Amino acid sequence: MSALAQIEAARLARLLNGIQKTVDWRSRAAIADTLAGLTRSMVPAGGPIAPEIAEKAERLKRDGLYRLGRLLTPEQVAEIHAYLKTRPCYTGHVPAQGDGIARTVEECAGLANCGSYQRADVLAAPHLLELANRPELLGIAEAYLGCAPTIYSINLFWSFPDRSEKYPVTQLYHRDFDDFRFCTLFIFMTDIRGSDGAHYYMRNTHRPDYVEQAYNERLRDKSMFPLDRLFLVAAYDDRDCQNLFASDVETVTGPAGNGVIEDTYGLHKGDVPKTPRLLGWVRYGLYNNVTAYGDNPTGPQPRALGAGRIPPGPRHAFMNRLLIEP
Repeated sequence: MSALAQIEAARLARLLNGIQKTVDWRSRAAIADTLAGLTRSMVPAGGPIAPEIAEKAERLKRDGLYRLGRLLTPEQVAEIHAYLKTRPCYTGHVPAQGDGIARTVEECAGLANCGSYQRADVLAAPHLLELANRPELLGIAEAYLGCAPTIYSINLFWSFPDRSEKYPVTQLYHRDFDDFRFCTLFIFMTDIRGSDGAHYYMRNTHRPDYVEQAYNERLRDKSMFPLDRLFLVAAYDDRDCQNLFASDVETVTGPAGNGVIEDTYGLHKGDVPKTPRLLGWVRYGLYNNVTAYGDNPTGPQPRALGAGRIPPGPRHAFMNRLLIEP
């Protein structure tokens, strides 16, 4: 791609970012369908989606999440932990949210609620890039999005215990506004228990029709709580969400190596852990959201980093283009 073409692509991406934050929630699905259709016209499908993959995607569409079970072996998880011990850690759930100073994990734990790693270090970690490109996961994402997915973010971050207050970015119910349609793979890198760093998801709240129905049926006094507030970017007071969606809360736990895929436009949060919690994510969407996390200041990493880890061919080059140079 020429320098001028890159500038134009970045300009259009930022335009979509701006529209995404301001568009009425009722219009999101129509815009997502248009973007998916444009991608299908330019990036051919990978072939028929297997029935078992389609069923998982339908569950994701219906409930907003699907538990995937074990994705990494204990040995693979241990290799990731061993690798991270050699890499600098930064405060914030992504480095751009912290102070930018490289520290040890222990030093970050004494200063902040969260710690994270530069994207280049995350991509170089064993097993993660291969996991992001696993056929089952790409198939679920493609069936959910309606086109070949763009892998636009990959991350590993710690949540630390013994903090005086919750970290609102991740530990209060909130919506992610990454794309007009997207899904997030979470991988547990430490054991996640109900009493120690559990993840909570409010089923069906990724669907505006469900939220509107629940609002009309469950909320008696609507004068102080307009419906549009439930579709804001900001984190929510937990009581508001609990009052409306208490019956929809699902507690997600599991041993290290397990994973869950979610539409994190739906309301979700992580609990404050009692022991340090390491979580990974891979995010699949429709386009290049250049402002989602600010965690990619250097652009895609050199092609050599993906050699032998990403299947060959133009489809995988397209899906990984924001992580690894095509």
